[in-house]
Amino acid sequence: MTSSIIEIEQLNFKYSQQAEFLFKDFNFRIENHEWVAIIGHNGSGKSTLARLIDGLLQPQSGTITVDQQKLNVENIWEIRQKIGMVFQNPENQFVGANVAEDVAFGLENQAVPYDLMHQRVRAALQRVNMLQFADQEPVNLSGGQKQRVALAGVIALQPKVIILDEATSMLDPEGRRDVIQLIHELKMQHDFTIISITHDIDEAALADRVVVLDDGKIIESAPPEQVFAHGKELVSLGLAVPFSEKIKAALTQRHVKVPAQYYTEQRMVDWICQSISKM
Repeated sequence: MTSSIIEIEQLNFKYSQQAEFLFKDFNFRIENHEWVAIIGHNGSGKSTLARLIDGLLQPQSGTITVDQQKLNVENIWEIRQKIGMVFQNPENQFVGANVAEDVAFGLENQAVPYDLMHQRVRAALQRVNMLQFADQEPVNLSGGQKQRVALAGVIALQPKVIILDEATSMLDPEGRRDVIQLIHELKMQHDFTIISITHDIDEAALADRVVVLDDGKIIESAPPEQVFAHGKELVSLGLAVPFSEKIKAALTQRHVKVPAQYYTEQRMVDWICQSISKM
């Protein structure tokens, strides 16, 4: 029995205004409980892929299987209950008069009994440290707080898969760090399957696997340390590289021998300190 929760086979897709297919005979798998970060330049197909998985777009041919069910027009709503999606701008998802009502909206659509709905809304808001804002209007929240509310709405639905479509891109650095840390904690505690569509290297670095997408083709699919070690190749694709890799490149230009493998920022700092102490 397969352990994949998402399987894409021989997918072909193009937008109506396109002459060429964006995805051509595209194959892709995501394992159950895996965190996959999908990175690529603008227009590479990242967000399109997320919308195909969620059924917001329909391919011209091929199959998309979610949790052992092949996605089609008959079961699209059933499959969407297994997927929670958080978009770039959380305000586009707000429909309630206050935070609690907004988190409850999806549960109301699923006809969850009131007492159970109240419990799940409270638990979800508590999980993202937003319970004290339950009665506030979402418009009065900061960007990071709004994204936490959006995440609470997804958590309350208890999906199997969470798709984060550039969910941290509009936040300031502090808000971005907080939300990324929260996503990491949610993954560790609830074992969701997570798909991050992102430009944020810090977010991608926490994933189990990083997929580099370029014009609808998978260029690389490997653990973060393997992908980020290819700094020059990432730059050639218009992508950012981790700060630690930039440091290594700068040191190499000064004829300093640096580690071949990928180091996180903290590990790079430790290596530099150890190197200095040996001088």
